[in-house]
Amino acid sequence: MKKLLIIFMFYLALSLFSVRAEEELVLKIEASKTEYLLGEPIVLYLSLQNTSDEVRELPVVLAPIAGYVDYQIKFPDSFEKSFESSVIGDLVNPMTAVAPGEQIIGEAKLFYGANGWTFEQPGTYEITARMFRSSLSSTVTITVHAPIDESTANAAQLFLESEDVGFVLLYGGGDILGAIQRLEQVSTEYPNTPHATYANQVLGSRLINDFNDLATGNVRLADPTSALPFLEKAKQKPISFYDILHTHMSLYEAYTKLNNTVKAQSALKDLVQMVSTQPQWVAFLPFIESMFDKMGIPMPELTQTVCLLYAVSDPAPKENQLFSVDLSVEDFEVKPLGITPLNHDISLATADFDGDGEAEIALGAKEGGHTVTLYKLDGSEIRSFPVSASGMSLAAGNLEGDEQPEIIVASRAANRKSVLVYTADGTALDPISGFAHNTRMMPTVGDVDGDQKTDLIAGRLLKEDQVAIYNVAKQELNHFAVFSSSAPKQGKGKAKGMTYGVNVASGDFDNDGKAEIVAAQASKGSQIEVYSSTGELLNSFAAFDSQKGVIVTVGNMLDDGQPEIVVGEAKSNLIRGFNRNGEQLFEFQAAKSGIISSLATFRCPEPENEN
Repeated sequence: MKKLLIIFMFYLALSLFSVRAEEELVLKIEASKTEYLLGEPIVLYLSLQNTSDEVRELPVVLAPIAGYVDYQIKFPDSFEKSFESSVIGDLVNPMTAVAPGEQIIGEAKLFYGANGWTFEQPGTYEITARMFRSSLSSTVTITVHAPIDESTANAAQLFLESEDVGFVLLYGGGDILGAIQRLEQVSTEYPNTPHATYANQVLGSRLINDFNDLATGNVRLADPTSALPFLEKAKQKPISFYDILHTHMSLYEAYTKLNNTVKAQSALKDLVQMVSTQPQWVAFLPFIESMFDKMGIPMPELTQTVCLLYAVSDPAPKENQLFSVDLSVEDFEVKPLGITPLNHDISLATADFDGDGEAEIALGAKEGGHTVTLYKLDGSEIRSFPVSASGMSLAAGNLEGDEQPEIIVASRAANRKSVLVYTADGTALDPISGFAHNTRMMPTVGDVDGDQKTDLIAGRLLKEDQVAIYNVAKQELNHFAVFSSSAPKQGKGKAKGMTYGVNVASGDFDNDGKAEIVAAQASKGSQIEVYSSTGELLNSFAAFDSQKGVIVTVGNMLDDGQPEIVVGEAKSNLIRGFNRNGEQLFEFQAAKSGIISSLATFRCPEPENEN
């Protein structure tokens, strides 16, 4: 009788809400990504905002299980069907007061419902949501791609052929033996597929809490220690916001149960840090904030401080050494990395290539080198692989739109028309067409047009002082000349048409979501110029009194929320930092002897401190 009363009250609340719902309640849905491989769980995110001028009673839960939101899905064959949740929950007091302007945020798992797997065929799906009399949401378009190789085909088959796998993925755990065996098979036999990441996430999550099997009455006790290897593997290969969110929250729970508060908090911080620094996910920060608020978890305070990595070359004997420095620490904290890699000047790039939350170093020789080598920050070598370049300038960024950084190799030989692109395991991807003339190039990355996608910026090192910009589709967005007016004449007078070469960096100095471009004279001068993506000169200043050339990078070195322009004087060991306006902020000598050969920045690692 009590259950019947709860159900009656639930549907009464629905009825009352439907009467009051108006277009002043705005329902929105969005996806953290729109491109999926067959078998990947597809999850949407909803917000219901009260745009009226009075407090409104809105549902606490927007997930399909609550029954408040209807989903209409248009399949690839144009067939339209309503999504049916596998269960409708009995909710007590399902409404809450929402002030004007505030919103309710929720997660909608649509990959598995009452009719089994929803997205069982490749193609394009259109999804629309409606909450009773509220206005119809916008349409989200999802593309499901066919398996790209045998591994992804087998992994997708193991997922889609089992209804039990759908249930376990939907509920984030369970002890259905057949499903667990299939998930473990995907994890071990097809570890490089996106399906393995989801499998590891749910295999770990299921072990965090006690499980009471209602069918048998058996209780399986939590085993957070056994959960950690699965979750750490999922963490290393992030696929989607959904996967990242639930992996890190499970890590938080596991470490909390193990009384390791340092690593528990680190899991939360890593989650917020990763989402807030990735353009494709930053829009979902309000969802994290809402979830933390419901759980009573304070939002972690993030440090945006980055460390400086620099290479110093000793001319005799020719030897390179790498150092890192945290400029936000009093008196600077310089650390040798224990890497003495080459007997040639080197080029550096940094990125989190393996998804472990810490930066790795990509290194190559500027002259005559044909190999890229990856190192950890502790100096240990990860791997080396050959590249089709003779000497190189390196950069790193997510050019392929796959949420994994690539290594960008610009040949310093004068007979190349393209920039080479490699994955972290050394797989060569399609190159990016270069300038119209054969030339040496210096690459960097940044979102210059504000579309939340990484763009490639290349500066010419020979023939013409130019910068070119390419998008992720490897199409040229713009190119423009630099140093045409502000650069002073050198020596007996800089001949017309004489070039300096262009070292480049990028940073969003005005916080408008678009990166500005920093051009530095690579030789015969010391001029720094800051440009918009359209080629508009925003500022110009001299970095040094000498005319030796300038090495440049950009990063928030001083933990002040603003990026700084960090420059090294070529053929010297002097490093300086400037703001966008050309005001000098710091200066130090990189080493007692030797000269600077390369600069790069990376997020400073967390201090080692465990309970």
